[in-house]
Amino acid sequence: EIEIQWLKNEQLEKEGVAFGEEVQNGDWTYQLQVMLETQPQRGDVYTCQVGHASLEAPITVQWGKPLPSIPSCSVEPILP
Repeated sequence: EIEIQWLKNEQLEKEGVAFGEEVQNGDWTYQLQVMLETQPQRGDVYTCQVGHASLEAPITVQWGKPLPSIPSCSVEPILP
């Protein structure tokens, strides 16, 4: 059994959670879709947590604004 939960600010979120159908991928794996409908407020932190007997600990993914990309540059050595 797979357990999927949404947390808001580290508290279990039960309202606005919608479970989709289980979909077979055809290779003995499955997809499950669990959506959270909410109106986020500034400072809210949302986390999706997935548990299964085959995992040592639940998989946890925190959702939020994407981080800005960090500019990069490359330097090549100048040989005499």
